[in-house]
Amino acid sequence: MMSIFKSFFRYLLRSLTLNSFCRSILLNISYANLLPKWAWKRLPVEGTFSVFLPDGKSFKYISIANDAIGRALFWRGLISYEPETIKVFYGIAQISKLILDIGANTGLFTLIAAASNPNCRVISFEPVPHICDRLKANIDLNNLAQRCQVRQEALSNRIGSAKFHVPFGDLPTSSSLNPHGFRGNKGYLIEVPVNTVDNIYSGQRVDLVKIDVEGFEDKVLEGMQRVLHESAPNIIVECNPDGPYQAVEDILAGFGYHFYHLREDGPVEVKKIIPDMSQRERNFLCTINIDKI
Repeated sequence: MMSIFKSFFRYLLRSLTLNSFCRSILLNISYANLLPKWAWKRLPVEGTFSVFLPDGKSFKYISIANDAIGRALFWRGLISYEPETIKVFYGIAQISKLILDIGANTGLFTLIAAASNPNCRVISFEPVPHICDRLKANIDLNNLAQRCQVRQEALSNRIGSAKFHVPFGDLPTSSSLNPHGFRGNKGYLIEVPVNTVDNIYSGQRVDLVKIDVEGFEDKVLEGMQRVLHESAPNIIVECNPDGPYQAVEDILAGFGYHFYHLREDGPVEVKKIIPDMSQRERNFLCTINIDKI
């Protein structure tokens, strides 16, 4: 009985959002901040829409019904998805030439960077084939293929291949090199190629790196020692209470990095990386160029 009710409820929500009149009303209510988060997070979005940056520039995003990122962007815009991180990433991306989006998923940060700075190149890493296809679709939709390269591989501290865990769902956001699943998520395993940043980009200047790899952030940093030494890129990295945040801190401190916790009220300099236990503000900016913060 419960499964029948859930199916009917999903059908009802999909019917509402596919109706242009109903969708327009819901959108106005949402942007007036009258639609609660628990509601818009459940409203499916199917199709293409524009997402606007703070300077008025925009990019297009194509969403399917079960795309959590697409729902957030459509119903509430950029303020709905890690706004404290996007604000900082957006600012640094505007002055960067080569940007690495490691754990790109459907390409939100890739699109923000490429749309905000016509002079930058973005390399996006997404190992899950069907998610990588969505990433490529969003890049092609915005005619950015000449400046955005997609690499369907995982980054770590070695070169080869590995079992990669993909949670069940159309577009999961917690895929991981942990074969048991990130935080025990149910899913399935696929074989993916594994590479290191140093193997690909040693000798090239990298300006900005975003790392979101569900508990393997330290392994990515171990695989980019030469790039850290040669380029000292700005790094935005997710650090969770159950993740390798101490190893992340140790690696970057050895290269002279300073740490800023990205919070709602702006970046706050911290001596040590101490994750937000509520996990609402999970990202840290790690930089040597403190004068530009």
